[in-house]
Amino acid sequence: MPEHNWMHSLDSLEPIPVLGEHVVARLRRAIIAGDLPVGTHLVEAKLSARFNVSRGPIRDALRRLQTEGLVEPRGRGLAVRGLTLDDLEELYLVRELIESTVMRRCCEIDNADLTVVKVQLDRMRAGYESGDREQFARADLEFHTAFYEVAGYRRLSSIWAQQRPTFAEVLAVTNAQDGDLAPTLRDHELLLEAASARDIDRTLELLHSHIRGSLGRMRAAYADIAGPSAV
Repeated sequence: MPEHNWMHSLDSLEPIPVLGEHVVARLRRAIIAGDLPVGTHLVEAKLSARFNVSRGPIRDALRRLQTEGLVEPRGRGLAVRGLTLDDLEELYLVRELIESTVMRRCCEIDNADLTVVKVQLDRMRAGYESGDREQFARADLEFHTAFYEVAGYRRLSSIWAQQRPTFAEVLAVTNAQDGDLAPTLRDHELLLEAASARDIDRTLELLHSHIRGSLGRMRAAYADIAGPSAV
């Protein structure tokens, strides 16, 4: 791919005179949304100029994206790997494995205070009612993260924290494609109801259904956005 093509993919992004996290966030979004196609060679010098930062933060961002499996070595540099269907399956498998353990623990804790979860559900509902999809997506992630806080599993929380940025972009993609967010909101309402009732079997059943449904929507959305090369 000619270099000017992949640089053109970033034209919609405003140059930002900030470091590390902002750079990796913008690149992650561009990769997952398909704005930077699979195979795109990433050049430190050009990215440094594009984001108006030194090469250090660019190098750190690319290293982080390599750890997340979104870029890979190619020749003497790095290229976009993107997400394959197998990657998506694995991401959601990991999420269900750790989140089901967290949800089970929340149901087992006597008098567990789920107020922090309800706060995020209310934020989701507000985002839905106002049509603010970004708020809806942020509250969606915070809803699930809140259960980790209640469960008190420090290491599982750390694993989720590593995966969360990828899921944030995945949600941005799926929410943009979903015509109606009401079913997603209802999924979360039912999940909180079951957890509040300490019904472990029902909670895990709903969680499984929710995660598989989210994966199905992401597969469809990602196929539309990234095309056959991503799958």
